[in-house]
Amino acid sequence: MKLDSFKSLLIKKAEGNTDLQTLIRLISHDILAEEIIESLEKMASSKGNKANSALTSFAGGMTEPDIHMLHDAISHHISHAAAINKEHPPTMAPITHDINVTDHRDGGVQKTRQFDTQKVDMHPLATKHIETAMKLANIAAKSRKWSMGKMSFDHVPPNAWEMNHTSDHTRANSKGHIKFADDQQGLKRKLDNNRFPNHGYLMLTPHPSSKNKGKLRGNEGQYPFEEMKINDKHIVIDPAHYGAIDSNGKAPTKYTPHAFESHPLLQKEGKNETWSRPEDDRSDADRSAYAAKLNAWQETPEFTNWLDKQGELEQKDPAKYEAHGASRSAPLFEGVKRSSVPSAQQGNEADDDDDDDEDGAPTQQAVSQPKPDTVLRRPASAPVSAPVSAPASAPANAPATAAPAAPEHPRAKQIRAKLSNESPEFQKVLHSYMAGDPKVTKALDALPDELKRKWGII
Repeated sequence: MKLDSFKSLLIKKAEGNTDLQTLIRLISHDILAEEIIESLEKMASSKGNKANSALTSFAGGMTEPDIHMLHDAISHHISHAAAINKEHPPTMAPITHDINVTDHRDGGVQKTRQFDTQKVDMHPLATKHIETAMKLANIAAKSRKWSMGKMSFDHVPPNAWEMNHTSDHTRANSKGHIKFADDQQGLKRKLDNNRFPNHGYLMLTPHPSSKNKGKLRGNEGQYPFEEMKINDKHIVIDPAHYGAIDSNGKAPTKYTPHAFESHPLLQKEGKNETWSRPEDDRSDADRSAYAAKLNAWQETPEFTNWLDKQGELEQKDPAKYEAHGASRSAPLFEGVKRSSVPSAQQGNEADDDDDDDEDGAPTQQAVSQPKPDTVLRRPASAPVSAPVSAPASAPANAPATAAPAAPEHPRAKQIRAKLSNESPEFQKVLHSYMAGDPKVTKALDALPDELKRKWGII
């Protein structure tokens, strides 16, 4: 099928929506073909790598307290890492890594290539807390897809920071497709004893080869955990609130788990934790045992004690409890000296990989129905499983309009920079979106997420 014919089908599908039809007509064939191929590649790569039934059943049946608890657990671990890093600041030193690359442009011969970066030494306790926080964020990203709209998850993909330790070298596979020598894993990044002994790469600046600047949302320094959100509530970085400092301002000397780490999802099942075990490796007995534990979870002491504590906090100061996570916290690495050395050598302008979940579906940067006022509130009278209603306000991914005296919205800047070579009509439509025009917003919301990411809209 020719792309013109494919465009005709899209235009027909968008019948009655002139704004959307205009956008489809203006998409260049190169962009359209690239998006189609990338989507198909992701579908192919995700085969056999689906979220298992343990995770999907948790996400599908999650209640408001479950969502709150996951938010609280991530906040707990980032707050502990912040306290430990302040007391034991990480150190940095230049380092050169070797990587082996099999490149079919060179006849398929494996060659060793080098790249320069920064080695970050971090306190083992801080490493452990950040590692757990990243794992829980990964669970949140995966659960979002299967939560049937109950939970949204928003974050800045860490791929651009991770590229500092995977390099910007590219290779060509046997089909001639150009890929990075190493793939970025985003929230899925596992630590090792070689290039990833910790998540210290998050303390560097985004790699200069990260082409899609829109994904960074204007962040040019260390990784912004403070911008991570669940149901529009920011992850809270507050060592005092989470018991990460004692009366003398000292950080704990031992790892402090969160109650959520007792959840059946995080218990060992075979060689893996239950949430990450391949479905094909799970027996019927495993599934039955997990289902029984999941059904009993909210009756366990770990859950009930945590829920009682939330009730006490709310009763003590309702206004403060309601405001928990409503605004951004101070950065995780506040007080830690930033690297003054460039992240790594500048290289090609190949784009970084999307921070996809295991299902091959990119983690959304915005969702259609966030619940900004209901995640952190403990229900006063409604049952735990009561459905949460979405606010009847503007579309969730419509950007906030700035006050007249405020500077231009960073996303508008990103879009204008990225589309400077596009037609004036195209720019006009996108600027109408940034201004909050509801008609244009509705049209753009109907576009595939892949295209919206390409344009920096989400």
